Amino acid sequence: MIPINLTELTTLLELPAPRVGGDEMVRSVTTDSRTARTEGVFVAIDGERHRGSDHAVAALRRGALAVVSPRIPEASGADGRIFVVADPRAALLRLAADQRRRCPARVAAITGSNGKTTTKDLLGTLMKRQGETVVAANSFNNAIGLSLTLLEATSSTKWMILEIGTNAPGEV
Repeated sequence: MIPINLTELTTLLELPAPRVGGDEMVRSVTTDSRTARTEGVFVAIDGERHRGSDHAVAALRRGALAVVSPRIPEASGADGRIFVVADPRAALLRLAADQRRRCPARVAAITGSNGKTTTKDLLGTLMKRQGETVVAANSFNNAIGLSLTLLEATSSTKWMILEIGTNAPGEV
């Protein structure tokens, strides 16, 4: 990720300035509280079987710098580190779009009915020989997966190899 500070993050998400740590740098974003880490932000997206905000405290305990969530969990003790947004998924997309604007990498996006993952992996292997390359993990081919992949790029990334899938007409 191209680092931004917490104040820049809150400005980007159109939130009030952070009460604490505005100069602290954000260096990673995750939607899985189990992978939350120091200098990272956990985006609490609700899934089919769970509420993302239920994992906010766990992410903070693992060292997350902040949480972007639709609600503040009870007894969080977060000391101003949980930023409430109406739609965490939209917040993630906004963060990814900002990172894409700031990243100099060229992008190859693979789509189609069959062979996307294989093609992505082969192209990623080839492009890694040309310089720093970010390749979408597994089949990270929906809006969340693509956003997380874009957020892996740094200012020295030369290539991003993405896989784009669709679940509904007009999604791509």
